[in-house]
Amino acid sequence: MTDTPAISTRDDHRVWDVPPLAPLLVLRSTHVFPLGVAAVPLSDPANVAAVKALHGKSPVVIVVRADAANAPVADFAGRVGVAASVIDRMYLKDDAVQVTLAGKFRVAIDAVETQGVWPSARVSPVPASEESGAELERHVGAVLRLAGALAALDPAVSPEGVENLRANREDASHFADLAAAQLPLTLQQRDRLIGEPAADARLDLLADFLAPAVERAQVQREVDRLTAVHVERGRRESLLRAQLEAIRRELGEDDPLRELREMKTRLEAAAPPPIARAEAARELDRLSRLPTASPEYQVARTYLDWMLNLPWNVLAEVRRPDPQAVRAVLDLGHVALDDAKRRVVEYLAVRRLVPDARPPILCFVGPPGVGKTSLGRAIAEAQGRPFVRLSLAGVDDEQILRGRHRSYAGAMPGKILQEIRRAGVRNPVMMIDEIDKLAQPRPGQGDPSAALLELLDPEQNGAFLDLYLNVPFDLSAVLFIATASTEPEMPEALLDRLEIVELPEYTVEEKVAIARQHLLPQLLPEHGLSDAEVLVTDATLERLAEGYARETGVRSLRRHLAALLRRLAMRKAGGAAGPWSLDAALIDEVLGAPPFRNERTPAEPTIGVANGLAWTGTGGDLLPVEAIAMVGTGQFSVTGQLGNVMLESVQAAASWVRSRADDLGIRPGAFRKVDAHLHFPEGAIPKDGPSAGVTIATVLASLFTQRPIRNDLAMTGEITLTGQVLAIGGLREKLGAAVRSGIGTVIIPAANESDLRDVPESVKRALKIHLVERADEVIKLALLPAKRLRAARRRRRPLTKRRRTR
Repeated sequence: MTDTPAISTRDDHRVWDVPPLAPLLVLRSTHVFPLGVAAVPLSDPANVAAVKALHGKSPVVIVVRADAANAPVADFAGRVGVAASVIDRMYLKDDAVQVTLAGKFRVAIDAVETQGVWPSARVSPVPASEESGAELERHVGAVLRLAGALAALDPAVSPEGVENLRANREDASHFADLAAAQLPLTLQQRDRLIGEPAADARLDLLADFLAPAVERAQVQREVDRLTAVHVERGRRESLLRAQLEAIRRELGEDDPLRELREMKTRLEAAAPPPIARAEAARELDRLSRLPTASPEYQVARTYLDWMLNLPWNVLAEVRRPDPQAVRAVLDLGHVALDDAKRRVVEYLAVRRLVPDARPPILCFVGPPGVGKTSLGRAIAEAQGRPFVRLSLAGVDDEQILRGRHRSYAGAMPGKILQEIRRAGVRNPVMMIDEIDKLAQPRPGQGDPSAALLELLDPEQNGAFLDLYLNVPFDLSAVLFIATASTEPEMPEALLDRLEIVELPEYTVEEKVAIARQHLLPQLLPEHGLSDAEVLVTDATLERLAEGYARETGVRSLRRHLAALLRRLAMRKAGGAAGPWSLDAALIDEVLGAPPFRNERTPAEPTIGVANGLAWTGTGGDLLPVEAIAMVGTGQFSVTGQLGNVMLESVQAAASWVRSRADDLGIRPGAFRKVDAHLHFPEGAIPKDGPSAGVTIATVLASLFTQRPIRNDLAMTGEITLTGQVLAIGGLREKLGAAVRSGIGTVIIPAANESDLRDVPESVKRALKIHLVERADEVIKLALLPAKRLRAARRRRRPLTKRRRTR
C-alpha cells in the first residue's frame, strides 16, 4: 500500500510540503498559529523524543491539550491542528528542549499512530470556505474596533500591535490568526480559533472573546483609579522594587531596571531629533513592561541599541586644506591621473570657500585597479573625515540598503545606516562602490536604485527613512563619492545626479613608475627584504608590465612582483646572501612564459591584410583583419566570433566599397565572379563594436583592387554608408597598443582630435597620427600602388635567379 502524496500549500513566501504522516507535538501552554513563530519549551518525553529525531526544518503537527485531563493522544483524531516547521532548537537541562516553531497552515488530523516513543498524525488539508469581501470587511472592522478599545485600556496590548493588525487586514484569514496570536486570549479560546477553518466564523469568535475583555479592562481601570486615591504610590513602588531586587539577588539575575536607567541616560546624551527621541522614549516605556524572557523584549532592546548608537549629532571636525597641499598629497600617492586629481583639487577648493555648499557628487569611472578607491580615501584624509565604503555589487533588493521593518524576524537597518554607525560620525566620506553593478530587482522586491535616488538627492537625504528605525535620519552632511567600471551600464536616473570623472588605464611607463614609487616600497618590507638586497631595473618592470600584467590597473603587477620577492625571501631564509637581481632568468623561473605577446604585424605590405586597433578589458590591442578571394559566384563570408554591431560594420564597409567600385578602380563584375572571405584572427575571443569599420573597408578595397596595405600602419574608426569616419572610444589605449606593437603610423577619426590631449606625450612622439574625416582619405594613406609591390618583390629575388631569368 503506497502513501498518499505530500500536502502542498502556498503562502506568501514559498510552496511548503508536509507529508501525510508527521510527528505530533502535544502542547499545554501555548499555541502556534499559521504564519506565526513562537519559542516553545518542551519537557514531555514524547515531544522531546520527536524533536530529537527530526532533521533540519522538518514538518510537525501541533495540537493543544487545553483541558487538565490527561486524555490519550488517540482522542486527537478528528481535530484540527497546525502544520509547522522546527526552525531552531536549544537543549536545556533536565532533558528538556526549547524549539522555535513556524506555523504554516491548518490540517485535519484523520488518525493518530504511535511510532516508537512519540505519536504521529495522519493529516489531510482543511478546505477554507469563501465569504464575500464586504462581509469579511465588516467582521474585520469589528475586531479592529474592539482591539483598539482594549489597547487604550490594557497596557499589555500595545498600540503597535493594533497598527500591525490594521496593516494586515487585506487577508481576512491571516488577519484572524494574527489577532488571535497577539491579543490576550485564553488557551481554550485560541484552541477554538484553531479548530475553525472559515475566516468569517473565526472573526465572529474573536469579537465574542474580545467584548468581555474590554468590559473587564474598563472595570479594572476604574478600580485602579479608586485604589490609587488611598495608596501612597511612591511608598508602594519603593516596597515592590526592594522586594524585586531582593528576589533577583537570590536568583543571581541582573537588574533590568539598571539597564533601563542606563538606556535613558544614553538617550539624553545622544540627543536625537524630537521624532526619534519620542519613538525611543515610547519603546523604552514599552520595554520596561515586557518580561525579559519575552521574544519581544529582545526585539525592542535591539531596536533601542541601534537608536542609541547612531551618531545623531556627532560631527567630525572638517579640515579646509590648501589646494596646493592637496595636489602635492595626491601627486605623492598617485601616478598620472592628472584630470582626476585636478577635479578633486577643484572640488576641495570649493568646499574650502563655501563649506555649506552642495557640490555635485563625483563618480570616478574607470577600469579596475586604476585608483578609484584610493582617490576617495585621499579626499577623506585631506578633510579629516572617516572613510566608509558601501559596495553595491549584486544588490538586488531595496531593503538591503533601506533595512527591513522590525516586525520581520532578524530585521536590521540597511547598509547605509550600518556604515554610518561604523563611521561614528554623521559626516563621513561614503564611497558608493560599483554603482554600475546593481542587479535587477527580484520580482516583488523594491528597486535598490530608488533608495539611491533618495540617498544622492540633496533635497531628500536630509530626512532619509530607514524602514527598520522608521524615523528620519539626516544624511545631508555626508560627502558621497561613487565609483563605476563602465558608464553605459549605470541607471539613467543616477547618471543625472552624478558628475563623471573618467580614470584612464595606465600606460607601461606609468606602471613602471607606480611599481618603483609605490609597489616595491610596500612589498619589500612585507617579504623581509631591503632595497639594497633586491636590484630591479626599469627594463625588468617593463617586461612584467607588458608580458605578464597587461591589465588596466596594477593589481596583477603587484601579484607578480610579490611572487618574485617570495622566491628571493626563500633564498634569504635558507641562508643565502644578497643582493639579488630581478632579471629575465628569475622571471622565467617563477612566472613561466609570458601570457601576453604583442601581435606580430605583417613583414611586408600585403594584399587583404590590415592592422586595426581594439579596446579590450585589458587595455588596447592590435586587431589584425584578413581577407582572401577565390573564384566563385559572389558569396561573402565572415568569421572570427563577431558581435551584432561588428557584423553591421562589415555590411556597411562592404556596401561602401561596392558603391565606390569605379572610383577605387575595381574591375566590373569583380563582385559577381569571386567569393570573398573576411576573417578576424583569434576566433576564440569574442569581438564587437563599430570602430573596425575603416579597417574592414580598407581590407576589402585592397582585396578587389589587388593593392597592398602598408604594414607599418594601423587604423581605427567607424564608417558610414556615405564614407564618413565617426569618432571612437578608447583612443588612449589604442594608441598605446600601436606603440607596443612597433607601429609607426596610425589613422584616427578627425572627431577624436580633442581626445589626443589625454594621450601621454611619449606615445604621441612615437607615432605619426593622421586625422581623417572620410574613408577615401584612409584608402589613399593605407593602400600602396600595385607596381610598388611588384618592385618590392623583384628586389627580394636572389641575384643568381635574376641572371638565370635573363
